[in-house]
Amino acid sequence: MASSAELSDMAQDSAVASDERQLDTKSQSVDLEIDCPKCGALRVAESRPQMSDAIVLRLFAKAPYRCLRCYHRFWLQEPLFSRRERIATWAMIGIVFLAITLWFGVVKTNEQSSASDIAPVEKDTSTDNVFVSQIKPLAPETLVDTENFVDTENNKNDLTPVAAVEPSSTFNLSVDGPKQIEVGDGAIVNPIDSVAAPSLSVPSPQDVDSAEQAALQAEQSSQSYQAALDDALSANFDELRSLAKIEINYHIEQWRLAWATGKIQDYLDAYANDFVPEEQRSRSSWEAQRRDRVSPGRKVDIEMRDFDITFEPGLEKASIEFEQDYQSGSYTDLVRKQLVVVKRGQSWKIIRERQFAPQDN
Repeated sequence: MASSAELSDMAQDSAVASDERQLDTKSQSVDLEIDCPKCGALRVAESRPQMSDAIVLRLFAKAPYRCLRCYHRFWLQEPLFSRRERIATWAMIGIVFLAITLWFGVVKTNEQSSASDIAPVEKDTSTDNVFVSQIKPLAPETLVDTENFVDTENNKNDLTPVAAVEPSSTFNLSVDGPKQIEVGDGAIVNPIDSVAAPSLSVPSPQDVDSAEQAALQAEQSSQSYQAALDDALSANFDELRSLAKIEINYHIEQWRLAWATGKIQDYLDAYANDFVPEEQRSRSSWEAQRRDRVSPGRKVDIEMRDFDITFEPGLEKASIEFEQDYQSGSYTDLVRKQLVVVKRGQSWKIIRERQFAPQDN
């Protein structure tokens, strides 16, 4: 049966080996001189993408890296089309954009075709010259003598009115029928006959089918992109779960080392702020008890084995069960313990801790 220290070493070696294999397969696209921004180490490998990283990796020119010394995870720029899944994503976006553009182009063409089919109204000017030519000039005696006219109270009404124009054309307006104009030579003109009736163009069945096909292709492209994204996330789920197990093993090992060496602050930092102690005790009373029992002066030996990790959907919360063998001086204790941990930033924090009698073998 492997001890907890051996399990921790195995987990770290597995993570390092996995990231180094990934580094070897992508040595042409990774700068081997990258140093960790946190600890400065040169042992940096490309990190497996997490579930929340899928969209970033497919759309932006960034990639996650992990330090194999301190496990710090960070992002670096890379060429935009250096990954096949990013090329496929942008190609799919281009296809969808092109389909939508073609669809709008067909609709715009139909609108312009409909507008061009409407005939313009032609103005009939044939009767304008007829009326002008029939106007007779005024006789000189009908005009007012403005040179000898004096505007006084007695003669202000002596203005001779201008003779009215007497055109020879007559207008015959029929109430029951359309309006007609009779000119001097006896010709009858109907202005309404010269106005062309507007015609409306209806899109042809071929144009309607083309627009429907363009819309259907855009919808199918969008569905294909969503299906490809779902497949990629499903394929990476097992890898993400393995990486989460390695991270949990690492943080549990740090918690055990802080307990065994009496580093009380590191020990308490492993617990979340919303941690609830057993037996309905307050956080302050539990913390006071742990400060009394976890100290550098105590010689403590803690071993953990038979780990069983169960994740909840989303890989953000997990339940860990293991067998704990505790020895301090002449006191020994063998219990089965359960820890419930949640992902907080880049760390896993304990929110529940309970222990019970070990299972019989």
